[in-house]
Amino acid sequence: AIVTGASRGIGRAIAVELARQNSRIMSKLNQNSTRVRSNKGSQGLNTVEISSGLPRRLGLILVARDKTKLMELADDIEYYYGVPCTIVQLDFSDPDASAILYR
Repeated sequence: AIVTGASRGIGRAIAVELARQNSRIMSKLNQNSTRVRSNKGSQGLNTVEISSGLPRRLGLILVARDKTKLMELADDIEYYYGVPCTIVQLDFSDPDASAILYR
């Protein structure tokens, strides 16, 4: 998810809530979902491999003008929720902002 205005106020609150929800959902899925595959081992014995088969956590893209606050927020989200973050320092009053973000 891309969260604009993430350095403060509503944007910051949305980023934290998305991270919290992502963490909660992935935790729930990991508890309830497994994939079982049976293989013949090298000595002819059946072995069973169990894995969750779930995607990794979705990352957040945090966008705002204040790089220092973005870095602090990204560190907090990664530490507390285990959700990877990418930060983009960008001022949306710049006419080229959308093109910069698109890259």
